[in-house]
Amino acid sequence: MRYSLSFRFKSYLKWLFNFFIGYKNIKLIIKYIAAYRIYKQEKGPDYKSNDADTIIWVYYPGFKVFKSFFVWDILLMAAVAKNKEKFKLHWGKDIGAYYKKRVIYNVGKGRFDFFKFENYSSYSQFFSNHLEEQQNIVYPSYHDVMYWENKVHMYTRFIELGVHIPRTVFYNSFSELIKNEDKFPFLIKIPHSSGSYGLYNIKDTQSLHDLVTDPVIVANNTYIVQERLNITMDMRVILTGDEIVHYYWRKNKDKSKWRTTSTSNGSSVDFGNFPEQWRAYIIATFKNLNLITGAFDIGWQNDDLSSEPYFFEVSPSYDVNPSTSNTEHLNDYGKYKQKLLFKNSFDRLFIEQTYQFKSKGVTLFLENSKLKNS
Repeated sequence: MRYSLSFRFKSYLKWLFNFFIGYKNIKLIIKYIAAYRIYKQEKGPDYKSNDADTIIWVYYPGFKVFKSFFVWDILLMAAVAKNKEKFKLHWGKDIGAYYKKRVIYNVGKGRFDFFKFENYSSYSQFFSNHLEEQQNIVYPSYHDVMYWENKVHMYTRFIELGVHIPRTVFYNSFSELIKNEDKFPFLIKIPHSSGSYGLYNIKDTQSLHDLVTDPVIVANNTYIVQERLNITMDMRVILTGDEIVHYYWRKNKDKSKWRTTSTSNGSSVDFGNFPEQWRAYIIATFKNLNLITGAFDIGWQNDDLSSEPYFFEVSPSYDVNPSTSNTEHLNDYGKYKQKLLFKNSFDRLFIEQTYQFKSKGVTLFLENSKLKNS
């Protein structure tokens, strides 16, 4: 097939654009601008002080890390300024120099991922734990960060606290798992993961044995088997303290087969229809975990909202799907997230609503830290 000169020229221009600029970089710039506007609105520059007892730790060991975390660190500064608290920015890796301060930092895999350990969540555990040993008050605390992408600890605590979860079993070898699990279907999860990474849908004996040489399975020595519920939708519920600050349903369009409800798989999103009969139950379950802020993933067997909800996971660090009323965007939310838009931009809404919800966690932390010091 021969293409016209104009088509080839347009294709070449598109290639040049993506190579030298790229729509992803433009989307990132939109996020930077939105975050900086919030920072200015909160009068962030007025609260910067080298004498402050509140330390905001920023650390960028490479440009890729800078791109990933700079916007979140801007919002962290804005959240502290919103509470009219002075803060000192600490740049670099020597955060262990502080004693008896309030230390705040953003948790995330990418900031320390250059070590390439499978248990990347251990970095943040190390920092929070040692900072607290030096009598600092840390956000996120060691207690909170232990729940971050650390599924063995999370499910162990769920079981100890009586959180309603699907049948969950830990195995220390994959051969032991194969020997003991024969009630299909079920899920296998690795301990340190997010999204759909390290999540396996086991439908039968063959799909189980096919994983013996899977590189992610081979890299791990602990495996979590969990009952797979018969669901076509689940709910993300974000809480701070005793308040539900945001929620949304993720619904699979194809109800004939099981798949994760991640919006990257084409699921639709619904920001209404909260099951009010379970509001107090969900809040009480979250308070029992003693987390400042966190996001639950919740589902109901057979999508029956009259039955007791199951709690799949919780994380003290989370992404937000911002609410929108655009029907086209709701029906294919994953596509909406990828679009480069300047009006009703996902990226701008993402920053504004993420700040709205996550700043509540910073406020609660600052309030609690004052009580500890009084």
